Amino acid sequence: CAQAKQCLLAAPRPSEQELKRFKAIEALASLSPAPLSPRDFKHVRDARQALTVLAEAWPGLHQGGIGVVAAARDLGMPETEAELAVAECALEAGELAYCLDKAAAFVDENDATAANFVFGLVRALDEGAGIEGFEVDPSFVAELCAFALCHCAEGRMEALVKVLGRAAAKIDGPAGARAGLAPSDGPKLWVEGPGAVAVSGLLGLGSGEE
Repeated sequence: CAQAKQCLLAAPRPSEQELKRFKAIEALASLSPAPLSPRDFKHVRDARQALTVLAEAWPGLHQGGIGVVAAARDLGMPETEAELAVAECALEAGELAYCLDKAAAFVDENDATAANFVFGLVRALDEGAGIEGFEVDPSFVAELCAFALCHCAEGRMEALVKVLGRAAAKIDGPAGARAGLAPSDGPKLWVEGPGAVAVSGLLGLGSGEE
Protein backbone atom coordinates (compact mmCIF):
# COMPACT_ATOMS: atom_id res chain seq x y z
CA CYS A 1 0.00 0.00 0.00
CA ALA A 2 2.76 2.42 0.94
CA GLN A 3 4.67 1.55 -2.24
CA ALA A 4 1.55 2.12 -4.38
CA LYS A 5 1.02 5.50 -2.73
CA GLN A 6 4.62 6.47 -3.47
CA CYS A 7 4.13 5.50 -7.13
CA LEU A 8 1.03 7.67 -7.35
CA LEU A 9 2.82 10.62 -5.80
CA ALA A 10 5.74 10.18 -8.19
CA ALA A 11 3.54 10.00 -11.30
CA PRO A 12 3.67 13.18 -13.41
CA ARG A 13 0.61 15.35 -13.04
CA PRO A 14 -1.03 16.82 -16.14
CA SER A 15 -0.23 20.46 -16.69
CA GLU A 16 -2.90 23.15 -16.61
CA GLN A 17 -2.68 23.38 -20.40
CA GLU A 18 -3.22 19.62 -20.78
CA LEU A 19 -6.23 19.75 -18.47
CA LYS A 20 -7.66 22.66 -20.44
CA ARG A 21 -7.17 20.73 -23.68
CA PHE A 22 -8.89 17.65 -22.28
CA LYS A 23 -11.85 19.71 -21.06
CA ALA A 24 -12.17 21.34 -24.49
CA ILE A 25 -12.12 17.93 -26.20
CA GLU A 26 -14.67 16.67 -23.69
CA ALA A 27 -16.88 19.69 -24.43
CA LEU A 28 -16.72 19.09 -28.19
CA ALA A 29 -17.59 15.42 -27.74
CA SER A 30 -20.56 16.28 -25.52
CA LEU A 31 -21.96 18.79 -28.03
CA SER A 32 -22.47 16.18 -30.74
CA PRO A 33 -25.84 14.41 -30.88
CA ALA A 34 -23.92 11.53 -32.48
CA PRO A 35 -22.07 9.25 -30.05
CA LEU A 36 -18.59 10.68 -29.52
CA SER A 37 -16.10 10.39 -26.69
CA PRO A 38 -12.73 12.02 -25.96
CA ARG A 39 -11.13 8.78 -27.22
CA ASP A 40 -12.31 9.65 -30.73
CA PHE A 41 -10.03 12.70 -30.59
CA LYS A 42 -6.90 10.87 -29.40
CA HIS A 43 -4.95 11.46 -32.64
CA VAL A 44 -5.98 15.12 -32.89
CA ARG A 45 -3.07 17.57 -32.85
CA ASP A 46 -4.87 20.91 -33.11
CA ALA A 47 -8.27 22.61 -33.06
CA ARG A 48 -8.87 22.31 -36.81
CA GLN A 49 -8.41 18.54 -36.68
CA ALA A 50 -10.74 18.39 -33.69
CA LEU A 51 -13.42 20.28 -35.63
CA THR A 52 -12.93 17.90 -38.57
CA VAL A 53 -13.56 14.90 -36.31
CA LEU A 54 -16.67 16.60 -34.92
CA ALA A 55 -17.93 17.54 -38.40
CA GLU A 56 -17.55 13.96 -39.64
CA ALA A 57 -19.79 12.75 -36.82
CA TRP A 58 -22.07 15.79 -36.80
CA PRO A 59 -22.31 17.73 -40.10
CA GLY A 60 -24.57 20.25 -38.36
CA LEU A 61 -21.86 21.30 -35.90
CA HIS A 62 -22.60 24.98 -36.62
CA GLN A 63 -25.75 24.44 -34.55
CA GLY A 64 -23.44 24.16 -31.56
CA GLY A 65 -22.69 27.85 -32.02
CA ILE A 66 -20.84 29.50 -29.16
CA GLY A 67 -20.00 26.17 -27.51
CA VAL A 68 -18.10 24.90 -30.54
CA VAL A 69 -16.25 28.20 -30.98
CA ALA A 70 -15.35 28.32 -27.27
CA ALA A 71 -13.98 24.77 -27.30
CA ALA A 72 -11.92 25.50 -30.42
CA ARG A 73 -10.58 28.62 -28.74
CA ASP A 74 -9.54 26.59 -25.70
CA LEU A 75 -7.63 24.33 -28.10
CA GLY A 76 -5.58 27.31 -29.23
CA MET A 77 -7.56 28.57 -32.23
CA PRO A 78 -8.29 32.34 -32.36
CA GLU A 79 -12.01 33.09 -32.06
CA THR A 80 -12.37 34.63 -35.54
CA GLU A 81 -10.58 31.65 -37.08
CA ALA A 82 -12.86 29.28 -35.16
CA GLU A 83 -15.96 31.09 -36.43
CA LEU A 84 -14.63 30.82 -39.97
CA ALA A 85 -13.85 27.10 -39.55
CA VAL A 86 -17.39 26.46 -38.30
CA ALA A 87 -18.81 28.44 -41.24
CA GLU A 88 -16.72 26.35 -43.66
CA CYS A 89 -18.16 23.17 -42.15
CA ALA A 90 -21.67 24.61 -42.56
CA LEU A 91 -20.94 25.39 -46.21
CA GLU A 92 -19.76 21.84 -46.79
CA ALA A 93 -23.00 20.61 -45.22
CA GLY A 94 -25.02 22.83 -47.58
CA GLU A 95 -26.40 25.11 -44.86
CA LEU A 96 -26.61 28.15 -47.15
CA ALA A 97 -28.88 30.28 -44.95
CA TYR A 98 -26.39 30.08 -42.07
CA CYS A 99 -23.50 30.75 -44.45
CA LEU A 100 -25.17 33.87 -45.85
CA ASP A 101 -25.45 35.35 -42.35
CA LYS A 102 -21.80 34.58 -41.60
CA ALA A 103 -20.66 35.91 -44.97
CA ALA A 104 -22.45 39.20 -44.30
CA ALA A 105 -20.54 39.53 -41.02
CA PHE A 106 -17.19 38.69 -42.63
CA VAL A 107 -17.79 41.22 -45.42
CA ASP A 108 -18.83 43.93 -42.95
CA GLU A 109 -15.58 43.34 -41.05
CA ASN A 110 -13.63 43.17 -44.34
CA ASP A 111 -12.02 39.96 -43.05
CA ALA A 112 -9.69 38.90 -45.86
CA THR A 113 -9.19 35.47 -44.28
CA ALA A 114 -12.80 34.66 -45.20
CA ALA A 115 -12.24 35.20 -48.95
CA ASN A 116 -12.10 31.50 -49.82
CA PHE A 117 -15.23 30.83 -47.78
CA VAL A 118 -17.09 33.65 -49.54
CA PHE A 119 -15.90 32.37 -52.92
CA GLY A 120 -17.18 28.89 -52.05
CA LEU A 121 -20.53 30.36 -51.02
CA VAL A 122 -20.84 32.37 -54.24
CA ARG A 123 -20.06 29.25 -56.26
CA ALA A 124 -22.58 27.18 -54.26
CA LEU A 125 -25.29 29.79 -54.85
CA ASP A 126 -24.54 29.99 -58.55
CA GLU A 127 -24.04 26.29 -59.29
CA GLY A 128 -26.37 24.77 -56.72
CA ALA A 129 -29.54 26.47 -55.60
CA GLY A 130 -28.87 29.39 -57.93
CA ILE A 131 -29.19 33.08 -57.15
CA GLU A 132 -32.82 33.26 -58.21
CA GLY A 133 -33.88 29.85 -56.92
CA PHE A 134 -32.55 30.49 -53.42
CA GLU A 135 -34.07 33.99 -53.41
CA VAL A 136 -30.86 35.78 -52.52
CA ASP A 137 -30.85 39.51 -53.19
CA PRO A 138 -28.66 39.91 -56.30
CA SER A 139 -27.19 43.12 -54.88
CA PHE A 140 -25.91 41.09 -51.94
CA VAL A 141 -24.48 38.50 -54.32
CA ALA A 142 -22.72 41.35 -56.13
CA GLU A 143 -21.33 42.55 -52.80
CA LEU A 144 -20.00 39.06 -52.02
CA CYS A 145 -18.38 38.88 -55.46
CA ALA A 146 -16.73 42.27 -55.01
CA PHE A 147 -15.34 41.24 -51.62
CA ALA A 148 -13.98 37.97 -53.01
CA LEU A 149 -12.45 39.76 -56.00
CA CYS A 150 -10.53 42.01 -53.60
CA HIS A 151 -9.00 39.11 -51.70
CA CYS A 152 -9.11 35.86 -53.72
CA ALA A 153 -6.39 34.40 -55.89
CA GLU A 154 -6.27 35.58 -59.50
CA GLY A 155 -7.32 32.16 -60.82
CA ARG A 156 -10.77 32.59 -59.29
CA MET A 157 -11.50 36.00 -60.77
CA GLU A 158 -13.03 34.83 -64.04
CA ALA A 159 -15.67 32.76 -62.24
CA LEU A 160 -16.42 35.61 -59.85
CA VAL A 161 -16.79 38.16 -62.64
CA LYS A 162 -19.25 35.86 -64.44
CA VAL A 163 -21.42 35.56 -61.34
CA LEU A 164 -21.13 39.30 -60.76
CA GLY A 165 -22.31 39.88 -64.33
CA ARG A 166 -25.37 37.70 -63.81
CA ALA A 167 -26.15 39.46 -60.54
CA ALA A 168 -25.71 42.87 -62.19
CA ALA A 169 -28.18 41.92 -64.91
CA LYS A 170 -30.79 41.37 -62.20
CA ILE A 171 -30.26 44.84 -60.73
CA ASP A 172 -31.17 46.82 -63.85
CA GLY A 173 -27.71 46.90 -65.36
CA PRO A 174 -24.43 48.50 -64.22
CA ALA A 175 -26.08 51.22 -62.13
CA GLY A 176 -27.80 48.58 -60.01
CA ALA A 177 -24.61 46.59 -59.64
CA ARG A 178 -22.82 49.71 -58.44
CA ALA A 179 -25.47 50.09 -55.74
CA GLY A 180 -24.87 46.50 -54.68
CA LEU A 181 -21.12 47.01 -54.48
CA ALA A 182 -21.46 50.06 -52.26
CA PRO A 183 -24.47 49.68 -49.93
CA SER A 184 -25.54 52.97 -48.40
CA ASP A 185 -25.98 51.47 -44.93
CA GLY A 186 -22.55 49.83 -44.68
CA PRO A 187 -18.88 50.23 -45.53
CA LYS A 188 -18.08 50.71 -49.22
CA LEU A 189 -16.17 47.94 -50.92
CA TRP A 190 -13.33 48.81 -53.25
CA VAL A 191 -12.19 46.34 -55.86
CA GLU A 192 -8.42 46.57 -55.87
CA GLY A 193 -5.56 44.69 -57.47
CA PRO A 194 -5.97 42.48 -60.55
CA GLY A 195 -9.73 42.22 -59.94
CA ALA A 196 -10.22 45.95 -60.49
CA VAL A 197 -9.67 45.79 -64.26
CA ALA A 198 -12.09 42.90 -64.75
CA VAL A 199 -14.83 44.45 -62.63
CA SER A 200 -14.34 47.93 -64.06
CA GLY A 201 -14.72 46.55 -67.57
CA LEU A 202 -17.93 44.77 -66.62
CA LEU A 203 -19.52 47.71 -64.83
CA GLY A 204 -18.17 50.51 -66.99
CA LEU A 205 -16.16 52.05 -64.17
CA GLY A 206 -12.71 53.55 -63.97
CA SER A 207 -10.00 51.35 -62.45
CA GLY A 208 -10.27 51.10 -58.67
CA GLU A 209 -13.69 52.78 -58.46
CA GLU A 210 -16.55 51.35 -56.43
